[in-house]
Formats: sequence, structure tokens, C-alpha cells
Amino acid sequence: MNESTNGTYRILAVDDDCVVLNTINAALTRFGMLVTTAENLAEAKQKVTSEPFDLVIMDRILPDGDGVQMCSFLKEKPVLKTIPVLMLTGKAETDDKVLGLQLGADDYLTKPFALAELKARIDALLRRTAQLNTARQIRKSFWRY
Repeated sequence: MNESTNGTYRILAVDDDCVVLNTINAALTRFGMLVTTAENLAEAKQKVTSEPFDLVIMDRILPDGDGVQMCSFLKEKPVLKTIPVLMLTGKAETDDKVLGLQLGADDYLTKPFALAELKARIDALLRRTAQLNTARQIRKSFWRY
């Protein structure tokens, strides 16, 4: 995990709706997380390659492409592929959810959403990622002998 020095998780929220971004920012900041926002894919790609993040919250429909393109971008790069992606979108059909998950999203939440559910899903993704990272470190230490 890329927690900052004070133990705060770093979240990148990507959405072209400033109300959604402001809501996510205010809620997660209140929970002690550092939130960086982006309004399109190009801005998100630039930020995720220049700053460390623990989680990406991604809208599916953006002005310059589909959020699943960001999933593919992250999963192609070894240094970024372990960052969990929570797709947060208005595309609520089962086929949309399945496609988002198949193309790299780690979780999928539809709008409108409850902040309590968003926080619970974020916590679960961060917890799972921390457990995987711990297991990887244990395996690396074990295989040195």
C-alpha cells in the first residue's frame, strides 16, 4: 500500500460530474483519506503515473473515453496493476457490471450510492490489498531461504 507517512490512504477519484467528485472528496476526507480528483481519463492517467495511490474510484462514462480503459491502463503496468479499482457509475445493467469486472475493476457500485456503502466497499478493497501485499512479502521472505 502507498499510505502516506501519517497512515492516510491516498485515493484517486475520477468523474466528470463535479458534484460527485465533491461528495466523494468531502466524505473520504472526513474519514481521514487524502483524495485527489480528476475529471477525465487523460488527467487520471497523468496523476496515477506521477503520484502513488492506494485506490482508484472510477466513473465508467467520461468525456474522453470509458473508465474500463483506465482499468486496462493500470493492469498493463507492473507498478500500477495492484492498485484496486472501484467502478462508480450510472451504468447499472448486469451486462455493464459484468463487463466492468471482467475488464479489471475490483468492485462495481452504481449511482446513486450511499456514502456508507461506498466507505464499506473502499475499506474492503483496501483491507484485501493489504492482506495480499502481506502474503506476497511473506512468500518473498520464505523463498530467500
